[in-house]
Amino acid sequence: LFRSGAIKIAEVTKQGNRMAVNSLGIAELPNQSLDAGEMLRNEAIIASVRAALRSMKTSCRFATVGVGGRNVYSREISLPAGMNEKEMKEAIKWDSDQYVPYAPGSYYYDFSVIGPATSENELKVLLVATPKEQVEAIQQLCKEVELHLVAVDFEALALLHSLQGIKNALVIDIGSYACQVTVFQESSPVVARTIPIGGAQFTETIARALQLEFNDAEQKKIKERNWLVKERLQETGVALEAYLQLELLIEELAREIQRTTEYYQMQNRELTIDRVVLTGGGSNLPRLDTH
Repeated sequence: LFRSGAIKIAEVTKQGNRMAVNSLGIAELPNQSLDAGEMLRNEAIIASVRAALRSMKTSCRFATVGVGGRNVYSREISLPAGMNEKEMKEAIKWDSDQYVPYAPGSYYYDFSVIGPATSENELKVLLVATPKEQVEAIQQLCKEVELHLVAVDFEALALLHSLQGIKNALVIDIGSYACQVTVFQESSPVVARTIPIGGAQFTETIARALQLEFNDAEQKKIKERNWLVKERLQETGVALEAYLQLELLIEELAREIQRTTEYYQMQNRELTIDRVVLTGGGSNLPRLDTH
């Protein structure tokens, strides 16, 4: 799984009716200034993937790779009820350029029916697309590290598969350099948006306030448990400026998350959110869930 801060690889096998994780490999990613396509072709990235595989000591060579953020586009569309899969495939083939914001012929796409026919006798269909350049870069990366690419998965769906019982939920996945917000309705990702705020920005805020190098601020961020507890600032020695700046950054993230849900609710009055799930490395900042 390709993420903004690290390569994460899990070896998964089916045991009876359940899936089990046999092994996990993680390797930090270097240069974050590269775009996704360049990153996947970068020698340092290939070395990171090899390092993660070595740490797992796995013999499995079949791989499914997840893509998300700005590298994938998803949209819920409607098709007439009664269409079979072949007819739906043909209809989407001719109309996909109306739905997908990429140049014609420059992307791969797939679709799935996500609900029964509505009262208007229409089927809800989830359409997902990603640029061909992205897929080709993934194929080349897998070839370089001697993996056989089985499928390219939509990261929001991959995340859903790991969260049992999720139907109507808001999932906030805070990575190193970005936050992916996904609204699920009846287990379908109806909205997926990337906000350019992540754990690295929390660290940079602390570094500026305390005049520290990034790596030192990262260690301090992990060690200190009271960054967001104003009444314990003097007791713990945490700088007031760091607290104030973190509050501003978190408020900005919260506003963007709220705008995402409000935008969808304007178009779909029947929006239901039963659970809010906070995940990702950036979500480990203590007391973040209370802000």
